[in-house]
Amino acid sequence: MKKVCMTSRPVWPFPGIGSLHNWLNTNVYAQENTVEHYHEEEREQLPLLEAAGFGTKKQDGLVGQCLAVMETSHGHLLPYLLQGLCPHEIHQYLGILQHFSKQTNSQVLLRVSQILSNADEEFLGVWKVAQERVPALAT
Repeated sequence: MKKVCMTSRPVWPFPGIGSLHNWLNTNVYAQENTVEHYHEEEREQLPLLEAAGFGTKKQDGLVGQCLAVMETSHGHLLPYLLQGLCPHEIHQYLGILQHFSKQTNSQVLLRVSQILSNADEEFLGVWKVAQERVPALAT
């Protein structure tokens, strides 16, 4: 199984040993679910994208529309999902969004920037990585 690195260290907001145990269980469970989510996408979605010709010029518009739908339907979860990725994986993911945002002249990258900049404090590490690796988000 691939080891997942955290982009930032979560802050433990609760006093007491019992609360620490609950907090750790919740965050470990959430991280495992995020990892499983990406593994499911790799197993199920990537073969479909490859079969559809992902990366070919004729498919760029379709993939861009799919990313726009994804951003609209559960874009508010993006900071949480990106938190489970390593910095280079965040860069790759945002690079794909940036590429298709340019291809389709959409505002997906602008909305992603707004979502990340307005995210809770626990996701500041994701926002910093995004700004460092994709300068277009910082503007």
